[in-house]
Amino acid sequence: MGINNFVYLAFNSSSDIFSDTLIRQAVGLAINRKEIALTAFQGHARETYSPFNPDWYTLTSKDLMIPTDMQKAAELIEQSGIDITQREVSVLVNKENGFKLEAAEFICDYLRNLGFSVILKDYEPQYYTEAIEIGSYDMYIGEIRLSPNMDLSPLLNGTQGYGIDLTCPSATRYSQFLSGGCELMDFINTFNEDLPFIPLCYRNAAASYTNAMQADYACCDSDVFYDIETWSFK
Repeated sequence: MGINNFVYLAFNSSSDIFSDTLIRQAVGLAINRKEIALTAFQGHARETYSPFNPDWYTLTSKDLMIPTDMQKAAELIEQSGIDITQREVSVLVNKENGFKLEAAEFICDYLRNLGFSVILKDYEPQYYTEAIEIGSYDMYIGEIRLSPNMDLSPLLNGTQGYGIDLTCPSATRYSQFLSGGCELMDFINTFNEDLPFIPLCYRNAAASYTNAMQADYACCDSDVFYDIETWSFK
């Protein structure tokens, strides 16, 4: 069952390397989202090429796929004029989540294939959170549960989008979209050019049921435990 848990790779906007749009675009082209969803997440996720859930009805009939292209990624790095070999970059991940840890290892490999020198910071949850809050990373793998209306405000207004520049073109364009000043695809196109973070996948969940359980279920896929206090067993 698909759920609205969005997994993404965030950049530290104050990084001397990843503050450059061309470098972020290059990283986006180097990441094989399908491999991450099928292998790192063992098929328990759906790859996404926009910040929105690929099952969202609004995206029906829209082809948003961005194929992996290492050659184009290398060209963008050269175009940026930045020597990516001059310093080591870090990918931060919560080590207690095996899916995300393996995804981080994949991402490190993609980056090394581009010529980056990469260190994996696989931290315990407490230290992972602290590192994000103080900005001790170049990239981190984050996860957020979005509301059913796919509101990206928590990521683009600074509430939970650590490292994202709140004045970036994506945040500005999203505000315009919310106020009716542009269409959805206008925002998505701006996002793909700006790429303040890289969409990776939306997670899946398993549901089970037993006849011993008694309840007048008022829950839904966005809140499966909504009325759990009323549940009982025979």
